[in-house]
Amino acid sequence: MFVCSIAGQSLWIWLIARKRQNWARWISLVMVIIGIPSVIIDFDERFRFNAVAAILFHTGYLLLVVAVVLLFRSDARAWFSRARVAPDT
Repeated sequence: MFVCSIAGQSLWIWLIARKRQNWARWISLVMVIIGIPSVIIDFDERFRFNAVAAILFHTGYLLLVVAVVLLFRSDARAWFSRARVAPDT
């Protein structure tokens, strides 16, 4: 199951980073938004069970949210549209 998970994540990164699939970034946004209520609801339960694991989980989720937000910056939109972007000199 671990190998399947890593393979799925690698495929998703490849779709977004290499193939510039616009639908993949939108699905990433939807999945993050769908996950927010469960993160909020389980917040205190995670800390009661294991505080260190809870901190690591929430830090990882925060990094995921930041990564998805960066997919929607103006320069990312131009990149997903496959427009030629002049390099900074």
